[in-house]
Amino acid sequence: MLPKSQLGILTVATAASLWGLQGILSKFIYRSGMDPLSLATCKVGISFVALALVLLIRSPRHIKLNRQHLPSLMAYGILGVGLFNISLLTAMHFTTVTTAVTLLYTAPAFVAILSAVFLGENLTKTKLLALVSTLAGCYLVIGGYTVNWTEVNATGIGAGLTAGFTYALYSVIGKKKVSEVNRWTVMFYGLGFGTLLLLIVRPPFNIGNYSVSTWFYIIFLALGTTLAYTLYIKGLTLLEASKASIIASLEPVVAVFLAVLVLHESLSLPKVIGLFLVIFAVLLLIQEKEPKREITTGND
Repeated sequence: MLPKSQLGILTVATAASLWGLQGILSKFIYRSGMDPLSLATCKVGISFVALALVLLIRSPRHIKLNRQHLPSLMAYGILGVGLFNISLLTAMHFTTVTTAVTLLYTAPAFVAILSAVFLGENLTKTKLLALVSTLAGCYLVIGGYTVNWTEVNATGIGAGLTAGFTYALYSVIGKKKVSEVNRWTVMFYGLGFGTLLLLIVRPPFNIGNYSVSTWFYIIFLALGTTLAYTLYIKGLTLLEASKASIIASLEPVVAVFLAVLVLHESLSLPKVIGLFLVIFAVLLLIQEKEPKREITTGND
């Protein structure tokens, strides 16, 4: 039996690795012709159904909700689940996995800015350094140093930044109220409202047009990300939130490594430097937070 701390590290690292698989799984699915909106609908919908079945069987009490929390959970589902998944999967469709995950990890920098503007928090030197590091890292990863800007995919970059922004927006606006609710309840209603939004935006009319292998990837993507969240919750019971957040930063490293190994994405030295500048910024912001305050971009 592993010691508590080692088990916690292993649990969170596994969660980060599962999140890191999203990129290559999405690319495999897109080869079948599925578009990002349809994938988002299937991914979130399957996750919701799976979680609902588990909670109904094992913990139906987590489905009960105080009505005063409903607006916050609705905002979380629409922004933190629905729009977030649309943005992230769109970024992974139109850009490389490396670019998408790096832009996703701008979320903590967005949190620092939004918190200063709307919550009156101080924009400290550490936060400013993290912001500069994030901007420099993204500039390198998207190829801003190249002369020919026509090669830069604006749709993919905009979607990646939106993924980071929507996660940050949820963190700033809804986190205080949502933190009063059990995590499983948050996850259930977040996925539920996210699924509702996606069904309105892109009803799954063509889901029967895909092969068995494509559906295997879709189901693996949906259940894998849900399992990752479950493992991360377990990890938080075994480790301090700050330590868990740092370990969760393995996600982009795993995603980029797999993209290079499996998808043969090119990884130039400037992109490597850019990726680590963004991770460095995340670690700076985590270290400045009070103990047991959770910051991570691993969600879904």
